[in-house]
Amino acid sequence: MEAVLLILAALSLTLLTISGLRLAFARSAVWGWVCALIPPAWVAFYSSRWDVMRTQAVIHLTAFCAVCLCGVLYIRAHPLWFDGHALAPVRNWVAPAHRPDPLVLNRPVFISDYEVQQQALAQASTAEGSFARYRGEPLRFSRVLYRDGVLRFKQAETPASVEFLIDLGPSAPGFDKDGLTLDITPTSVKAPLVLVIREQPASAAPLVDAYSSGYWLELLLTRTDQQQFEGQILLRLPDADKSYLAGSFQASPLDLQWQLGEVDRDYDSNDTIEYVARQYLSNHLSSNLRAVEGFRDTYFQTGLPESTASTRARITLADGSQLELGLSLFKNAAGWVVEPAPTRDLISALQTMRQAPTASIPPASVLAQPSRLATTELEQLVGQKVTLVTHDGRSRHGQIQAVDRYNVSLVNRIGAGEMAVLVRRRDIKEVLLGTPSP
Repeated sequence: MEAVLLILAALSLTLLTISGLRLAFARSAVWGWVCALIPPAWVAFYSSRWDVMRTQAVIHLTAFCAVCLCGVLYIRAHPLWFDGHALAPVRNWVAPAHRPDPLVLNRPVFISDYEVQQQALAQASTAEGSFARYRGEPLRFSRVLYRDGVLRFKQAETPASVEFLIDLGPSAPGFDKDGLTLDITPTSVKAPLVLVIREQPASAAPLVDAYSSGYWLELLLTRTDQQQFEGQILLRLPDADKSYLAGSFQASPLDLQWQLGEVDRDYDSNDTIEYVARQYLSNHLSSNLRAVEGFRDTYFQTGLPESTASTRARITLADGSQLELGLSLFKNAAGWVVEPAPTRDLISALQTMRQAPTASIPPASVLAQPSRLATTELEQLVGQKVTLVTHDGRSRHGQIQAVDRYNVSLVNRIGAGEMAVLVRRRDIKEVLLGTPSP
């Protein structure tokens, strides 16, 4: 079939060429001999009289393209016929699989163990830890997270940070007594997915490079206790820059950053949001809180001028009742803090405990330990009975009737009437919800 097509195309081109030479000699002998001896001259010849010969030119060009296409099909259908032929270079170009010499493939280049050791010595001043090089840039990782079979190597916050993520997945169903050991080669069939995530300062979408196979990975991960892991890693990626990740590390399931033994509240992560919310609930509910069961729908955004976050906490109160609270957070100079708006829900829960306590918790024990609230939450306590302690040590009891920027109005019922007491806000030292028992 390829031969028939090639013969028909060649015959058509021959007839059209003869017709074109007739027109060229009819115009002048010079045009005729130039087109016959120099085939590219046909372009100039047809262009000189395009209005008259455009039909002939289009058909002539179509026949030439048909000959080239049918010739390629014929060569690819019979590649062995051209061994040692003058058209062998053409065969090697259109059918490279039948070249006499093998194709030169670009083999992946990996960093050697010696080079990794040299890199480790060069970074010895930064003590132990994991280090890497990606796209020619040296990297250092301050935190390593391991949760749900995913190992994440994270940098400190920089304008353009890089994160290595290894999804162990089915390769890490659990730990045995010796821990987890992986030895992946470029020929391994089931290899963990490796992602390199690079943040862009000018864009919200990061750049992600994925490696599903073709790399070397040596990983040792050991559980030291219920929440901590220790490990060693050597990851060599197949690229021209000899990218790698190596070193020893300690991994934790919580994405928290510590400074001088305390959690850095300025660090942006879901775990930081939940830690701040847990501390807030513990401080405001005190002994009335039995446990914080967990969080859900945790979210934060830092792309707008004001950074905000939210989460929903499931708590168990001292009387055994369970409650779900929605907490909103914002970021100030001290880091993430909880907005005081949710206090109204906490007060409602505490009031319910006082009005209908369980048999296991006497009402007197709850009243004997009134909750301490911040002075900034007075606007939310209108209608509630409180005790205001001033800086001079005196206490004012009563029901809050009104609150403005400077004063708090307390009302006490006396007989058939009421007595109002005005307390300046700047004199208030602390606010106790309810009135203590005498």
